[in-house]
Amino acid sequence: RTLPKPYSISDELDITSQSSFDSNIPPLQRTVMNKPIVTDSLGTEIDILYVNNQLQVVSKVTNTQDFGQNFVYLMQITNEQGIIVSLSWIKGQFDVNQSLELSHSWMPTEPGEYNVETFVWNSLQKPIPISPTVSQTLQVE
Repeated sequence: RTLPKPYSISDELDITSQSSFDSNIPPLQRTVMNKPIVTDSLGTEIDILYVNNQLQVVSKVTNTQDFGQNFVYLMQITNEQGIIVSLSWIKGQFDVNQSLELSHSWMPTEPGEYNVETFVWNSLQKPIPISPTVSQTLQVE
């Protein structure tokens, strides 16, 4: 007898609800991401970057929670004009307190200064950052 008009006493409706439980830890403190390093295909760190040489940009990301959580790791590389020259993402799930080394393959085609930004979000559909953004500049010769 609680349905509003235009319903009558004999009408029935199914009522459903959904709830989700999350951490009481602020989103930006749920994972830790180290500054990316640049390596060759064998994992050896590279100090000088050259045009047309394949390289890997590697970040260590750690789940600081005592429960598993979904994540999306994004890397964006922009040139000196602010134009995105590379964009990639990796979607996955962390186990409890798990650390992962996530990498992105990139081959610079022109010399110059590039800005690398890395992000860790909970998803692509409703993105909430779960780690502060990490930025660094790379010089390519």
